[in-house]
Amino acid sequence: MQNFLDLRVVTAAHSIKSSSVEVQVTVDGAQYRLCGKSARVMDMSIPSIELLTKDSTSQTAVLAESATADFTKASEALVKDGHQFYTVLRSGWNLPAFLWQVAQARK
Repeated sequence: MQNFLDLRVVTAAHSIKSSSVEVQVTVDGAQYRLCGKSARVMDMSIPSIELLTKDSTSQTAVLAESATADFTKASEALVKDGHQFYTVLRSGWNLPAFLWQVAQARK
């Protein structure tokens, strides 16, 4: 899977408590639109990706080194196998998570 994903859109959507956010990913040469929908309650059996480092504050967001790779891997599993995942800015921060699903596939 090759991806030129910019997670700043996702982190911004988390920060402003958006109800949803969409990104486009490429899996095996096909493009997919993924939608993250705000979730105040998380199912603990679904994996989550923490996007920011421990050093981040509400004023300074520092993207975790592994965030893009983790999101890419999770989005591939979502597209291929239907495995949903959450994103959160930081565990313990009082902000909704996004639960991700495939919104649309394009050839």
